[in-house]
Amino acid sequence: NEIRMVDTYLNGDTGIQISGQSTDPFEKWPHDNLILNCTSYGNCDPAQNNADGFAAKLTCGNGNVFRGCISYCNIDDGWDLFAKIESGPIGAVIVEDCIAYENGHRMDGTGNGDGNGFKMGGDGIAVPHVLRNSISFKNGMSGITSNSNPALILEKVTSTANGSFNITLYGKGKGEPRQFKASGVLSVNGSTSDNFAEMPALASDNNFFCNGSNGINGSGVELKADNVFVSTDVKNIVPGRKADGSIDMKNLFKLTDNIPEGVGARLD
Repeated sequence: NEIRMVDTYLNGDTGIQISGQSTDPFEKWPHDNLILNCTSYGNCDPAQNNADGFAAKLTCGNGNVFRGCISYCNIDDGWDLFAKIESGPIGAVIVEDCIAYENGHRMDGTGNGDGNGFKMGGDGIAVPHVLRNSISFKNGMSGITSNSNPALILEKVTSTANGSFNITLYGKGKGEPRQFKASGVLSVNGSTSDNFAEMPALASDNNFFCNGSNGINGSGVELKADNVFVSTDVKNIVPGRKADGSIDMKNLFKLTDNIPEGVGARLD
């Protein structure tokens, strides 16, 4: 299936979710679906712990893609790709050219949900989900979290000004090897230093992880937080849509010439 240019908002649970039936085999779980240029916002369940902007979780197959989507002000997470032991691994999901911001509260600022921007796994189950050319900012908790998925792949992502970690990559237990891959990470202006201690080799020359303020790569080159973006004026600039449905950032978090090629998301 394809869902194109749909706004989904103020629902009592997740705006758009890809899931099947736990009683069905993996082969029957929904697969090869495209969610394109959709926006999901203001979703809130009564318990304030389940309504995400977008989700592909628990019982979904291979080939599901979210592209050009915006998720904001959902009470739980912007994206949720949770898997659990009882149902086993889900298929690998691609999330690309997307943004997640201000998740974890309602549109009026009330409520207190999880508030992760991109929550990319669960229960320590290794699934090679890909987050590519996407931006996460001002979420209540982590901007990007593996949520114990030890096989998450990050490509040209930007994460900034989130309530907890901008980026946190960790597994579960000692038995599952860490298989994280990261290239082109740009993380600045975090509430704390990024967490990738379980795989320190990710600190390469083209990854700039946050030290609590600035981004630093594996060679110690530092990108100052105040020289990274053309604009960070989130009070006056709201991402929108161009005529073709693609995201219009209006120069918000557009990268300056100080940023090396291949580092950070470029949605403009």
